[in-house]
Amino acid sequence: TQAYPATQLGRAFKDAEVLLSSSSLGTELAYLRRGGLDTHSDQNDTLEPILLELNNALAVFVANMKSRGLWNNIVVVIMSEFGRTNRENGSGGTDHGGALPLFFAGGGVNGGIIGELRSQDLSDNGWLPMKVNLVDVYRSLIAKMGYEPDRVFEAGRGSLTGSIFR
Repeated sequence: TQAYPATQLGRAFKDAEVLLSSSSLGTELAYLRRGGLDTHSDQNDTLEPILLELNNALAVFVANMKSRGLWNNIVVVIMSEFGRTNRENGSGGTDHGGALPLFFAGGGVNGGIIGELRSQDLSDNGWLPMKVNLVDVYRSLIAKMGYEPDRVFEAGRGSLTGSIFR
């Protein structure tokens, strides 16, 4: 396997690889967290090194999961805890907004964009409208893992399974 970068996310992805690849541990879910993304100012200078860190660590994780033959069983979800406005706030950053980005990767994930961004979405108060309910994302992930989402969430909610997962 490839060596991970000596960064916060490099160490986190390495731990996730160990947990997910050990059949004796039975780990089915790993949660990684990286702070520092609340960019109210100097967004370009702040985000570039963090996104490079994510790219480098994720690339090693993908390569290692593929070499272990586990990539088709992996779903990676990259998300923020809140969205950002679509307008700069005057200090080179953006403020808290509505919709948040979700990025999916994995052998069982369909590529592409879910939802659409229309020109009228870029006006108003700078808040992008939510196109996908986060609870529906969690429900879909739980179902993909073979569990019953209604045991965790209120019954009757939607699902993204048909559009995201193979």
